[in-house]
Amino acid sequence: MKLFWKYLIGTTLVGSVAALASFEAIRAQQGGDEIPPAEEVIGEETGNEELPPADTGGTEPTGYTEPTGPTYEQVTVPTVNMGSGEYLLVKPTSDIEKYYPPVFKRYEFTRVMDSLAKYYYELKVDIDEGDNDYVEFSFRLFARQYALVSEMMPTMNEFFQLASLDQMAEQLKISGQGASADTTGYKPSPEEMAHEETELTEEDSLPSEKKGMGATGVNVEAQKTLADLYENSCKACHYAYRPATYFAYYWGTRGMKYNMVSFRMKDPVSKKKEISYREFMLLLGESFFGIYSGMDKGQKRYVRIKLTEFNKRMDALDGSCMKCHTQEPDKYMLKTIKPQLDALGAEAKRYKPRKDILSKNLTTVWSDVCTGCHVIHMPVYQIQEVWYGEATQTGK
Repeated sequence: MKLFWKYLIGTTLVGSVAALASFEAIRAQQGGDEIPPAEEVIGEETGNEELPPADTGGTEPTGYTEPTGPTYEQVTVPTVNMGSGEYLLVKPTSDIEKYYPPVFKRYEFTRVMDSLAKYYYELKVDIDEGDNDYVEFSFRLFARQYALVSEMMPTMNEFFQLASLDQMAEQLKISGQGASADTTGYKPSPEEMAHEETELTEEDSLPSEKKGMGATGVNVEAQKTLADLYENSCKACHYAYRPATYFAYYWGTRGMKYNMVSFRMKDPVSKKKEISYREFMLLLGESFFGIYSGMDKGQKRYVRIKLTEFNKRMDALDGSCMKCHTQEPDKYMLKTIKPQLDALGAEAKRYKPRKDILSKNLTTVWSDVCTGCHVIHMPVYQIQEVWYGEATQTGK
């Protein structure tokens, strides 16, 4: 009967979580006060569709309000010195905050940047392969998205080289395509519109004379301009701010309602409440290495006590991990090491527990869960602790 009630309660909880997740997904899709996705802003131009009007003015959500947490002060550009191996990691500038949770519903700036990367590589491929029938089309997509991103992040304008767009347009002999040119009425040529169909039906769509750097049909000047733009704009900005952006906006609960240092837990052994991850992990470490201590001293009762503590604390930690890893529970924590935990429990119950069996399973738990989590999450936690402090309030 107890198993039945546990099953019923578990099924109800899983169903409630799934329903809530579905509701949030639908609400996010129906939200009308947000930045349109990059695909709507710049368009997914395929087939015979014309380019949609450029949208570089509606980059701020109409319902935007200032963040409730501490406001970031604008900081100087981080130091990235490749020669000496120096890297200064600082918080991102404040104007990017409105494009990420919890202020915005999704990681909007990343979506826009992903589209920019797509258009960059399509343009690079067309220039490198001398595909002059399609290069104007891909250039317009990249140029317009590049200008859009620069308007979204005015405090990072030192990274954007809009003049390079004019230079590249001139090199590619594209008229009317300056950095501020209006491309609303642009219509792809028949060659451009038929490009995808041709590419997908021909076995070898690239004539041999167009292959390779510097070959016939390849615009070497445009190649160099695009390479310089990547080196001094894209790469420079990514190295300075992308790691910090990930640390600031990706490492926390889904939706970033809590960052890692603001997580609070209850310890099921000591009954302490509202303790930080750091405090909890120290207690978990005492339980884990306490098992080893009991093994080294030959005290089987102590091993059993510490193993029981360890299992209880792993259960609590597993529930905390699921705050973020809601979509992939089979890949994390207890389910991945259940055989080892079962083997540890069975061995500890023996009249004479075998140290080699205990040690083998503890090593697997350490390598498959503990170290992997530490490598990924511990640096993030320590950086967020410096940026935000280990305060007791929730959120940032």
